[in-house]
Amino acid sequence: MKPETQDSSSPAPSEPFFGSILTGRQILTKRHISWRWLLVVLPIGGLAALLAFGPPAWSSSPDAEAPPEAPRALPVAAVFPEAAPGYEAGRAYTGEVRARRTSTLGFEVAARIKTLTVAEGSPVTEKAILGTLDTRRLDTERARLDARRKAAAAVLAEMRAGPREEVVAAAEAAVEGAAADMELLERKKTRRAELLDRKRISKEEYDEIGTELRAARARLDGARERLRELNNGTRPEQIEAQAAQVLELENAIKRIDVDLTDSVLKAPFAGRVLTRHVDEGTVVQAGQPVFTLVEDAHLEAWIGLPPDVAATLEPGSIHKVRIRSRRFDATLRERLPETERATRTRTLVFELPKGAADHVVPGQVARLELERFTAAEGYWVPVSSLSRGVRGLWAVYALQRVQSEDAGPDVYEVVRHHVEVLHTGADRVLVRGTIGAEDRVVTGDTRRIVPGQRVTWTPSAR
Repeated sequence: MKPETQDSSSPAPSEPFFGSILTGRQILTKRHISWRWLLVVLPIGGLAALLAFGPPAWSSSPDAEAPPEAPRALPVAAVFPEAAPGYEAGRAYTGEVRARRTSTLGFEVAARIKTLTVAEGSPVTEKAILGTLDTRRLDTERARLDARRKAAAAVLAEMRAGPREEVVAAAEAAVEGAAADMELLERKKTRRAELLDRKRISKEEYDEIGTELRAARARLDGARERLRELNNGTRPEQIEAQAAQVLELENAIKRIDVDLTDSVLKAPFAGRVLTRHVDEGTVVQAGQPVFTLVEDAHLEAWIGLPPDVAATLEPGSIHKVRIRSRRFDATLRERLPETERATRTRTLVFELPKGAADHVVPGQVARLELERFTAAEGYWVPVSSLSRGVRGLWAVYALQRVQSEDAGPDVYEVVRHHVEVLHTGADRVLVRGTIGAEDRVVTGDTRRIVPGQRVTWTPSAR
């Protein structure tokens, strides 16, 4: 049958809806399909079927098929906790560095300062002269007292030596003269008595000669007593009184000498001048501060400790004292017998070694470092094993062996234990809680595990 021919006068057929581009369905249902399109579509369809349904049965053997693997357990590191009866805790107690001796020096007499030989910060040696006073008044007073002493001493020497021979001879002559006068008056009285009996003289004339005789006898007695006194010498009481006067003057001179000695200010010990309070020309009173001297060669650390802790330290024991970045072996010299009311501590005095004076000055802060045992039973575990718990507590994860047939011999289950931290060290902590010495405590990053999770552990992971 011949195909019908279209009339040239009939209208041309309309263009397809998508123009010259056809959809896949149009291509497959099109009556006239080009063999080129088949070459393109068939390979694409086969590849899609292969991806969707897997390779054909003939492409794999029965030996290549294997059951799916079970999920592997997470390996963890764990250690056994270490039981401990307590812990050694380091404590530091604060105190102050002081010089063994600190003196405020001054003159013991009131006068004008003549010279001062040192300034603040100057090192001085023992008995070094630090200053002098104007001593003109003292020198004058000493000269006056010395003159009085010499006069009193001369009188004392005269008393002890007794009267001179000339004085004794004069006294003897006075006695002889008085005796001669009395003898003459006695003869006159005898003759007057005869004349009175013959009534040649009056009674009055006789009485006059008697009075003269009595006066002559008194003069003789006085001359004899004077001679006896000269022969006996000065009374001991007078000598003692004069000797006491001489001694008083000598002591007054010694006091002046002491004041002259105190007019020179000397260092009582070797040290360093901390403060100079006055300058030359100042009139100072007795005891007024002039210098403050510290013995910087011998330093001490005064540290307050609780009374119970201080009682455990014995004098003579050596302890570590830290001053800034340096540590010194200090010897406990003494414990003060009182407790400070403000701090309720007992002060201990530690003697620093001699070399400490090259690096330490009085007034610096000193810290005594002590290791003290505190009884608290618990277990030491690594710091990395701690994790946050509930209600302010901490927790550790321990391993519990899984009693299951499907679990291997090295498979464990994670269990959480709440613990209390008793003490924290550098890389471990002392805890107490529900853990025991037989528990294996997980260390490392505990954020990877949760309670009930199965993990593996071997002794080599400790």
